[in-house]
Amino acid sequence: MKSNLRIGFITALDPEDKRSWSGIYYRMYQALNEQFEEVNALGPIRLNLIDTVKMNLSILLFKVYHLFRYGTKTKSIHLPARSKAYSRFFERKLEHLNVDVLFAPVASLEIAYLKTSIPICYFSDTTFGQLWSYYHDEKGISPLVKKLGNRIEQLAIDNSTSQVFSSEWAAQYAVDFYGANSVFITQLGANMDMDNDLSLNSRSLKDQINLLFIGVDWNRKRGTIVYKTFKSLLDKGYKVSLTVCGCVPPMNIPI
Repeated sequence: MKSNLRIGFITALDPEDKRSWSGIYYRMYQALNEQFEEVNALGPIRLNLIDTVKMNLSILLFKVYHLFRYGTKTKSIHLPARSKAYSRFFERKLEHLNVDVLFAPVASLEIAYLKTSIPICYFSDTTFGQLWSYYHDEKGISPLVKKLGNRIEQLAIDNSTSQVFSSEWAAQYAVDFYGANSVFITQLGANMDMDNDLSLNSRSLKDQINLLFIGVDWNRKRGTIVYKTFKSLLDKGYKVSLTVCGCVPPMNIPI
C-alpha cells in the first residue's frame, strides 16, 4: 500500500528524462512513484528571461573578477548567483503545490538558499569538498572557488532535515567536514529494468570469460584494476577477453 505523503522531487534537470544524471534521477523518480501516492517533479529549471539575464551577468562578472584576481579561468557551477536563482525558481513552484516532503538528490545548488518550512531530504553520492579533491588537481582551484563551493554545500546540509549518502565514505566526510547531524546511508541500485523472466545459468570458468569496462576516465574509474584482473586470468590459462568502451587505455599500463 502506497504512502499518502506528498513528495516534491527537486532537481535542476528533468527526472523523467532517462539521460539526466545517467538515468539515476529517472530511476529515483520511478521508485518514489511506486511508494507514494503523489510525487511532483519540480524540475527541470526553466528561468524566466529576467532571472536568466541577472544570473548570467552575475556569473560573468565573477568569472572576470576571478581571471584578474587569480590569473585563471573557473568553470565551477557552484556559485551563489546560480544557487540563488535556482532557489527562487523552486520557491515559486512550491507556492502552487501542497507538498509534505522535499526530496533533493544531488541538489546542493537547488536547496542551499531555498526558503521553505517543508522538510528537505538531501541525497548525494559525495560532497563538494570530496568532489573537487577527487576530480580536480588542487593546484587548479582558487581559494575563492573552494570557499564558495563549500559554503553552498554547508548551506544545503544545514537547510535539510536529513542527509542521505550512498557510501560510508561520503557520509563520514559530511559529518566531519560539514557537521551533518541527521545522516543515513543507502546504496544506489543497479539503475536498470529487471526482467523477472530472466534465468541466469551458471557457467564454468572453462568457458570464455568476457570482461566489459565502461568509463570515460580510465584512471579515475580504476581501469588498471580491470586490466590487472584480465592479465591475471590470462596468465592462469583462462579464455578471457576485455572490451573497453568510453575511453582509450594508456599505452603503458603499470602491472
